[in-house]
Amino acid sequence: MSVSELERGHRHLRLASTLCYVQCVFMALSTVALGVPIFAKGSPSVFAYSFLAEFIAISVGFAISGRLLRKYRRSGAWIALGIIPVEVVTRLSMHASLLNLWLAIDASIVILIVSSWRHFDALPPSPQASAT
Repeated sequence: MSVSELERGHRHLRLASTLCYVQCVFMALSTVALGVPIFAKGSPSVFAYSFLAEFIAISVGFAISGRLLRKYRRSGAWIALGIIPVEVVTRLSMHASLLNLWLAIDASIVILIVSSWRHFDALPPSPQASAT
């Protein structure tokens, strides 16, 4: 059975949406992992608060992007394409290596969005009713 180009595009967008949700969870867990030691040392600095706020904003951005991509909205793609560079800059400011799972997921999201760009805002095929 052959899959139409529109259905293939929608599958790519659903996969990109799922990867955005995965990044959201990773960023939320990173926020907790970085925030606990910061607050355990005593009164954190303004820099620590801004750093954690940036992690929270990236996490929320990925969640919103994932939801909009699930609905095949182009605005979700723009949010994802805007959040990914912010995340990369944040990782570079932490002196973290970019050659890890984060970059692979980000690259996958970008590739899936670009390959499905013309299928945005098109409604998915309606499910067929069973003939019983």
